[in-house]
Amino acid sequence: MEAWETYSVNGIRVSNKLGEFTGPIESGVGSSVTFNWNSKFPVSIEKRRSNFMGLRLNAMVYVDSVHVYPTVPEYLSLATYYQFNETYDVTGLVYGWTISILEKLESKLNFTSVLFTRKDKSIPHT
Repeated sequence: MEAWETYSVNGIRVSNKLGEFTGPIESGVGSSVTFNWNSKFPVSIEKRRSNFMGLRLNAMVYVDSVHVYPTVPEYLSLATYYQFNETYDVTGLVYGWTISILEKLESKLNFTSVLFTRKDKSIPHT
């Protein structure tokens, strides 16, 4: 009997044969069933699923806060404005330690992010 994992990322369906059970499976309790792991895939789920396959994430940032700063003072005049939701696309126009961490994760996990900020510069409270 085979063991598979199947999931979807960014509209791509991924199926991996993780291994096979061997031994008298039909015998039930007390039988000597073993699992033989497929050496093509790491045992760690984090390592197996660390490829987001080019997924694009949208993220909201609060610019001028303690963690995110504009690259130039006139950054909003350089950003694309979306009137329907009153946001600016500030991708590439902001920096800070949180942006650096995000960029490292993008590189390691194969995804990209588009960064938006609100026109009213408010922080939504949950």
